[in-house]
Amino acid sequence: MGTSQPSASQPGASQPGASQPGAAEPHTSELKASRPVPVPEEASLAYWNAAREGRLVLPRCADCSRLHFPPQLHCPHCGSGALAQTEVTGTGTLYSHTVLNAPPGPGFVDLVPLQVGVVELDAQPMLLMTANLSASDASEIRIGARVEVYCETLEGSGDVLRDHGVNRGITDISLPQFKIVEA
Repeated sequence: MGTSQPSASQPGASQPGASQPGAAEPHTSELKASRPVPVPEEASLAYWNAAREGRLVLPRCADCSRLHFPPQLHCPHCGSGALAQTEVTGTGTLYSHTVLNAPPGPGFVDLVPLQVGVVELDAQPMLLMTANLSASDASEIRIGARVEVYCETLEGSGDVLRDHGVNRGITDISLPQFKIVEA
């Protein structure tokens, strides 16, 4: 996904207040762990641009007519490179889910317990998409529940991308996620 700063516990990281022979005084501002930011690539740029507008867009193969997720440059079903970006409704059925009680990384500490689901989108049988789930009550989350997509904007994520040398016209990343609409 990109490079990251070493944490104080990693080899090569400067300890605040520690001096290295011949080195300048270390920068002592505190680095705060942040949520990882997806980096749009050629295959996924339309997906991320649409998400920023609150829409779900997926590649559809011109040769076999199948949609696929995640976005790729070639159809995973037939190998064709003839793809068209297609807006889908973003509704579906919860196919599977899990609860992460331990954060998968430092940027997720404030999000646990994190509900993650696999959704079968209505746009095509067995078109599966993995994303975060939200429900007003955890008991609503059950296999077979009806869901719809919504997009959460990660404020400041455009700055993170630019800091890592990525400039694809993205102001901020919006993450497609699903909410339970009918338990």
